[in-house]
Amino acid sequence: MALAYLGTLPWLPYPGSFLLKALPVLVAAGWLLRTARSTGGRRVGYGLLWSALGDVALALDDRFFLVGLTAFLIAHLCYIAAFGPEAQLQRARLFRAGGVAAYGMALGAVLGQATNWQPPILLYAVVLTSMGVTAALRQGSRLVFLGALAFTVSDSLLAWDRFLIPLPLAHLWVMLTYYLAQGLITGGMLDDQILQGSEGYPDS
Repeated sequence: MALAYLGTLPWLPYPGSFLLKALPVLVAAGWLLRTARSTGGRRVGYGLLWSALGDVALALDDRFFLVGLTAFLIAHLCYIAAFGPEAQLQRARLFRAGGVAAYGMALGAVLGQATNWQPPILLYAVVLTSMGVTAALRQGSRLVFLGALAFTVSDSLLAWDRFLIPLPLAHLWVMLTYYLAQGLITGGMLDDQILQGSEGYPDS
């Protein structure tokens, strides 16, 4: 379904395009909520549902941009609530969390200057960075951290294209990295359920 949406980007908008855009994430949410055996898994499932709402809002009209931004902000809060309790302060994790935090601060500074320090944009940058940091510190499947990085790349591309300089094929790259992010996070959470039921977490 994700590939179907990406393949129809040249014809946007068309009737029902907003639904096709959200369907891959809705399917991931349903899959995870149906199979999740942990609180963290369910929280990610709820985050996916909020993400799907954000997909629809951003696909409809620019008037719904703040609605979409709020939906994704809540989605990231769900992810933080899922990742945070599983954080461990080990050297490797602290190193990659520091890298995410440094990037987030740089992104916030650039966006702040570009948007005249609008509070909603800065708040979103802080929450996005916090999501990446908690994913970096989280014990469990590496797929979750890779998904958080892909989400950061996707949102960075979106912000750069909207507030700084228009990017060639921006929507394609934003959606490609976005679907990759949600797929990796979902896959990582499902991976952890298998690992918890067998030998336990790998050292990640």
